[in-house]
Amino acid sequence: MTKGHEVYAGFWIRTVALLIDCVLFMIPVAIASRLIFPSASNPATINENPQIIFLNMFFQIFCSVLYFGILQAFMHGTPGKRAVGLKIVAADLTPVSFGQCLGRYFASWVSSLIFCLGYLWVGFSEKKQGWHDKMAGTCVVKARYLKDSGEHSHGQKHAA
Repeated sequence: MTKGHEVYAGFWIRTVALLIDCVLFMIPVAIASRLIFPSASNPATINENPQIIFLNMFFQIFCSVLYFGILQAFMHGTPGKRAVGLKIVAADLTPVSFGQCLGRYFASWVSSLIFCLGYLWVGFSEKKQGWHDKMAGTCVVKARYLKDSGEHSHGQKHAA
C-alpha cells in the first residue's frame, strides 16, 4: 500500500472544513451565549458584575471543547471535516485516540498564537500537519483513501 502525499488533506480543503465548522458551531454558540448571558455585552453591567464575562468565556470554551475536542474523538473529525470527506487519524494512519483528539484541540491554541503560523504550516509539512497535529501525533487524511486501502475500517488496525 502506498502512503503517498495524496492521502493527506492539504491547507485549502481543511480551511473549507473549518469554515463549515464555524457556521455549525460559532453562530449557534454566539446565539446561545447571548441568550444565557444577555448582560455580558453591556459595559454598565460588566462594571457591576465582572464575573459575568468569565462565566460567558467559560461557557464558550466549554462548548468549544465539546465540539472540537470530544466530538472529534467520537467522529474522527468535526462535522465540517466529515462534510468534505476528511478524517483525523494518528500519524501512522491508525485510529486516533480520545487523548490525542483532546490534546490536538488544546494544541490548536498554540497553532493560533503567532499569526496562525501553526495552521499555515499545513501547507509546508510533508504529511500536511499543523503544529497541533505534530504535537498530538495526528494527521488529517482524505477518508476515501482509508476506505480504498482497507486501513482503519471499523476502527480496527489491520495487519500489514
